[in-house]
Amino acid sequence: MSNKRWVSWFLLIFTCFAWGGSYVSIEICLRALGPAYLPFFRYLISSVILFVALKLGKSPLYLEKKDLGRIILSALASITFYFYFENVGIMKIGANEAAVLVAMMPIIALVANRIFLKQKILLRNIISSLISIAGIYLVIGGAEFNSNYVGYLYMMMASISWVTYMICTKPLVQKYDGLLITFYQCLIGTVGFIPMLKTDYVYIERIDLPIMLHFLFLALICSAACTWFYAISIKELGVSISAMLLNFIPVATFIFSFVFLNEVLAPMKLLGSAIAIGGLLMMKGDEAVEEAA
Repeated sequence: MSNKRWVSWFLLIFTCFAWGGSYVSIEICLRALGPAYLPFFRYLISSVILFVALKLGKSPLYLEKKDLGRIILSALASITFYFYFENVGIMKIGANEAAVLVAMMPIIALVANRIFLKQKILLRNIISSLISIAGIYLVIGGAEFNSNYVGYLYMMMASISWVTYMICTKPLVQKYDGLLITFYQCLIGTVGFIPMLKTDYVYIERIDLPIMLHFLFLALICSAACTWFYAISIKELGVSISAMLLNFIPVATFIFSFVFLNEVLAPMKLLGSAIAIGGLLMMKGDEAVEEAA
């Protein structure tokens, strides 16, 4: 394996850990910022930081007109639509059920790969996805599904939105620098939240130092850095691996909660973590799929 792929694996795992820990920070920040204002300010700050980084690196900001549609769709799908669908879905059905449904994302990615990128679906990847989902189910303690089908629909739309982002982003990162793509996605995604702000809330008096620190973690690490890292992963490791590793997020959240929130290491959750990681290790990347095709 080349050094570049090793670095991509490290960045992807780091991203999953950061995104796994972000749920605690989001819960804390929502005490002062609404579900639309929070991602709006997160990605607004991220856009400014990425713009400064591009300018300091003297990187060109030029994009060809034929790629603008793909950029806009990937930005709205990954930031505006994804966060909206996910937040509403969690409100309707709860985090446990939502986590299991988000774990279906790799299977959606496999189907999308076949339809849009003409890649063969390996039985091994399907089995690894199902094993990973089973492990996540144990990690979150077993979800009790109810009859709120609207909530399930929102979570399915969230997964479809993220897969749309990955499919749109893969050809872009083959052509442009990942930092440039991330900047435009953050900027356009931020603009997409503006129509939602009128019905959202901000409690300035509730913003204290802990909330500020958690917000900076979300904006600087989870939004700016990790979105860039994820774009690199899509380029180097492919859509399938990048989607599959997202299933590590609930495991990372479990580890994060144990370290920082003193939650108990239940044997069933440890078993689920081992099963989920085992499923991830079985996954073959896009390059292997292309060779099989």
